[in-house]
Amino acid sequence: MEDILTDEVLLRYVVVDDNESVYKFINCTLQDYGWIHFERNFSCLSDAICFLKKNRVDVVFLEFVLPDLMGLEIFEQLKELPYVVMLTGCMKKYAESICHHIDKGISAFLDKPIDSELLVKLMENFRRKKLKSV
Repeated sequence: MEDILTDEVLLRYVVVDDNESVYKFINCTLQDYGWIHFERNFSCLSDAICFLKKNRVDVVFLEFVLPDLMGLEIFEQLKELPYVVMLTGCMKKYAESICHHIDKGISAFLDKPIDSELLVKLMENFRRKKLKSV
């Protein structure tokens, strides 16, 4: 099946994580997929929220603990959200808090260090969902 690269099938994403190696890993893993487009990375949630209020993306990779705000505060700040993938290196420590907020729109969780195969499969699932809605 031939891919048609239009706005409807491209997945645009941002990474919100204060650890530079995390967004470099995500970008490096996803850069060879023509249907995935990296928009921007942010080291603090407040800058990401300003961007997301003005720009449409499909996926937000979001660190649970950020220097300025907790990642879950995105749900208090934005009414409409894309797929939100929570990132943390301390899944067990924050599991209760994350599960408490799952009904707000968390789409998936990735524990650090991130598994590249799992990351790609997750994006493929999001793409399939987007294609079905077009």
